[in-house]
Amino acid sequence: MKKITKLLAVVLAVLMLVTAFAGCHKKNEIAFTIGDSEFTSAMYSCSLYFAATAARNQIYTFVSDAEGDTKNIKYESYKFDAEGNVSKTGTISYEKYIRTEAVNQLKRFAALDAIFAEGKLTVDDDTKTTNEYNALSYWNYGCDYNTYAQYAQSGQVDSLAYSYMPDYYLLEQNGVSVETYKKYYFYDAMYSFYFEHLYGEKGEKAIAKDDINKYMTETYAIGNVITFSKKDSDSKDLSDAKLKEIKAIADGYAERLNKGEDFEAIYKEENKRVEEANKTTSSSVTTSTLPNNSTNSSTTSSAASSTTSSATSSTTTSSEAEKEYTPAEYTGIFGKEDTAYEHAMFSEIIKQDIGKAVVLDDTKNSQYLLIVRLDMLEEEYWYKNLRTSISYDLKQEEFDKGLDDKGAALKLTEDTFATKPFTVKKLKLEVEE
Repeated sequence: MKKITKLLAVVLAVLMLVTAFAGCHKKNEIAFTIGDSEFTSAMYSCSLYFAATAARNQIYTFVSDAEGDTKNIKYESYKFDAEGNVSKTGTISYEKYIRTEAVNQLKRFAALDAIFAEGKLTVDDDTKTTNEYNALSYWNYGCDYNTYAQYAQSGQVDSLAYSYMPDYYLLEQNGVSVETYKKYYFYDAMYSFYFEHLYGEKGEKAIAKDDINKYMTETYAIGNVITFSKKDSDSKDLSDAKLKEIKAIADGYAERLNKGEDFEAIYKEENKRVEEANKTTSSSVTTSTLPNNSTNSSTTSSAASSTTSSATSSTTTSSEAEKEYTPAEYTGIFGKEDTAYEHAMFSEIIKQDIGKAVVLDDTKNSQYLLIVRLDMLEEEYWYKNLRTSISYDLKQEEFDKGLDDKGAALKLTEDTFATKPFTVKKLKLEVEE
């Protein structure tokens, strides 16, 4: 789901530097007063930073989709249309778009400040603590707190440097301190809190459960899955003879499942077959089974995943009768395009009959999918785990418009002396080697 801090957590690879403060400028002079909220030059710089990285990410995607050269993009030459999309016929320059987005972000922050003050709303302490943990993790390590904790638990913290770029590395060169960064990041918590206040199950504008379920079953599908890669262990395409062999294995499993055999038993049988095959040859066909919160190693960009973090472990309850449903490790979730679980085969999977085993050819990810589609409404688990994401899909546009309208109605005063050092032209968007 999108947040107002837009690509705050996912555009870490887009890098930039900002020139230092000039002359007699103070570090925290007030750059904007919007309503009753004051934003320092450092906060404006932080907003510019993320507006620029988001814009560059849009341009990169635009060029990539057009199969252009993504190594030598002249970002400043691209324009945006009135809807904020990169367009060859756009009339809004790169520089104007980024500055406008940065100021609009501050307006949304001011709107949230006003709404919280008017409604006497307060983010709960647990959310505050979690938000600060995440902010400090992104600042110091470039990843969220849970990711950092996993690295720390396995003793691999040093390897973080090879995977993530800490935000402090760039933002400090923008004149942004960790305290300013935490304030900026905290608006994300306010945004989520207020959204839930309006559209949560007990919110002022709560979305009916039937509407959530309808959207869920139209937008997502779940199923027990075994995948059969069309590539060997060296990522080379398998021969036609080998492809025919693994397709026959998958079809055989499907036939047995449709005659009533247990999926878990076949899943274990296939894992054992692969294990034995890998002992005899280094280029054997490999099988991936969509484990928890992960993806098929050969198709990282779009493989389905289970939404639980403990699919293979039992749930501790007072009795077996009270034990909550937990998806099996081979249960995957597949979503439409632009959803959290986007998958290339969604349109085919959604057509399949509930409970019937079929083998689908996933050409985009170079694999066969053996899948038994399941009923999402059979277990409350899926509603509980997808409700928030679906709520954003259904109501975020309405919610954002409300914030934008509120922010636009607030009086804005800019101190141009404080903002003058921070122009898009002065931004350096790549790390100098």
